[in-house]
Amino acid sequence: MKFVYVFLALVTPAICLAQTSTNPKPEKQISFARETKPHTYYVQQAELWWKEVQKDSTSETNWYNYFRACRNAWGSDDWKSDFIKESPYLKTGDDIVKLIYAHIPDSFTYYYLSYLNGGFGKENGENILKAYRMNPNFEGIHSSVVSYAASNFKDSLRKEVNKAWYKTNYFSPSLLSYTIMS
Repeated sequence: MKFVYVFLALVTPAICLAQTSTNPKPEKQISFARETKPHTYYVQQAELWWKEVQKDSTSETNWYNYFRACRNAWGSDDWKSDFIKESPYLKTGDDIVKLIYAHIPDSFTYYYLSYLNGGFGKENGENILKAYRMNPNFEGIHSSVVSYAASNFKDSLRKEVNKAWYKTNYFSPSLLSYTIMS
């Protein structure tokens, strides 16, 4: 009987791991700056989220997670310009934003991701402002709005969003350390 317990204790985790790795599920994607996972994880998640996009191309959740998985794969590959050659499921931000526009053009996800993809310049500012008006409580949007406001000398907007951001408690430890040290 002791042998059976030892056998089950050793074999059960291996069976569970094998089942998990052979049937992975798409997981909510978080910026790799906040939560680091292996590069292969992000490539696999891009594939899984692309399949979700194919099932429902009007889902903002599917598009957001697909964009984030591809961006995380790119960043975790040292921002190499040819990162998309690794998998047919990886796409550049430009290509993803064009696809989002084709499927859900007047959406929070389109405005937010087109801003993230395009950078923090003035020419893209209206997109982040539209996204913020549509969903001011979206996790992660505050940092983008604050960056936009600070780089465009919009102090009242920066202060307003910083107050809202503070209430969310969605800060990276590095950001808090930076603000304490500066």
